[in-house]
Amino acid sequence: MMCNILGRVLQRMDWIDNLKVIDTALVPVIKFSTKGDEYPYTEVDLTFALPTHAGLKVVRFVKSSLIKFPHLKEMTLIIKTLLSKNSLTDPFTGGLSSYALVLMILASISQSRLKNRIKKDQDESSLGLYMMDFLQTYGRDFDPKRDAVICLQDINTDSPVQLGSKRVAPGEKHSNLVVHDPVSPGNNVGRSCFRFESVQKVFADALASLLSSVLRFDTTDIPSKDCKDTENLPLPYLGLLDCSIK
Repeated sequence: MMCNILGRVLQRMDWIDNLKVIDTALVPVIKFSTKGDEYPYTEVDLTFALPTHAGLKVVRFVKSSLIKFPHLKEMTLIIKTLLSKNSLTDPFTGGLSSYALVLMILASISQSRLKNRIKKDQDESSLGLYMMDFLQTYGRDFDPKRDAVICLQDINTDSPVQLGSKRVAPGEKHSNLVVHDPVSPGNNVGRSCFRFESVQKVFADALASLLSSVLRFDTTDIPSKDCKDTENLPLPYLGLLDCSIK
């Protein structure tokens, strides 16, 4: 296979470290990191343009979503860092893929907007709320045996994914986590996340830590709901207060 041939070539490069060839995946991948003084440490995934590869379509979809959802970038980086510290970002070892995480965040933001009646022009002041809702949703409320991130009919809507009931088609294998792919219908982006229970624990622990830090503050120090200046508020305050930055 082409990936094995390229893998053997790359293995001879003195600036490449931790090389792995995964040719059993739906889309074969070569994973490695760089080393040496000439190259800053970087983790690299190389994939091949096969018929099953929708990478470029996914890139366009994510770029479009970043425009529609201003806080998507910040939330993805924060949550990705949280998962990385717990070794839960590699789908080949049961972790949560970046694309699956993006779709989960989009579904959570859509639910938060609806539940809290947040308008698009209020998004700027809602990062804390979105973060708390995400951690609550996937850390405590989400049941992978019952719930899923599902696609809407129209991919051109602001968010083509939402939280819904899990449906497994006849003959389809049950997966621990179901995250439907709006770019490739029928593709479950979460199928490889067999350590989702650990992912949920990380989210639940993070939520508990945030709530605990809020409770440690004297209630007299917490601004009122009529506040105008929330620029310097800690993240938990932004999530628990019903006020917007003017």
